[in-house]
Amino acid sequence: MNRVAAFTLIELLVAMAIGVLILGLVFALVQSTSHVTQQSVSTSAGIEHLQQTSNVVADDVRRAYTLLPPGQAAPVGTDATGAPAVAGPDLLALVVPADPGGSCTTAFEYIVYYVVLRSSVTSGSVWSTLPTDPANADKRVLMQYRACTPGGTLPSAAPAGGLVRVVADLLGTATFDTCCETAVDHARQVTLTLAAAQTIGNQTVTSRTITTVAVSRNVPSK
Repeated sequence: MNRVAAFTLIELLVAMAIGVLILGLVFALVQSTSHVTQQSVSTSAGIEHLQQTSNVVADDVRRAYTLLPPGQAAPVGTDATGAPAVAGPDLLALVVPADPGGSCTTAFEYIVYYVVLRSSVTSGSVWSTLPTDPANADKRVLMQYRACTPGGTLPSAAPAGGLVRVVADLLGTATFDTCCETAVDHARQVTLTLAAAQTIGNQTVTSRTITTVAVSRNVPSK
């Protein structure tokens, strides 16, 4: 008489343990792959966004009729929460020709780029507010204050009707190096350094640093 093969209780327990171990390894592999993919996408997207941001700032510098040297006061509106009071590594102020067909009826625009912590950009208009993200509260944000101004020189007070908006989010590095003062006490050259950074899970992903040097075509040299 043939005997029917059957698993003993011990064999079933061993098989279940092996199955659970295999499932755990597969889950860990999938989770790790997903995390790496998120990091890769975040880094490549950050690089592309940084390049676009650098191009925008550099274009304004090249068009500028006035660039504020470091250490001088840079008036901004009350909506520019946390903006530094003077030009320096965290603030760039300049005056450019107003765009034809733009919102300004004046000949020039006064633009201030400034860097603040992400945790401070939690209120304001739809253009100047970011969603709360505790994991990235210590990252930096590049903001822009823009207002119409009649002349090509820096205003002594913040012009009325200025607008604030977010230019670049999730930055690990964002600095301005404004130099090369001229005979009329203005600067001509700006070096902008940017690097993206984002905390995903328990790891912080950082992009390579992009450095852009721009020189004004309209500010005379010494």
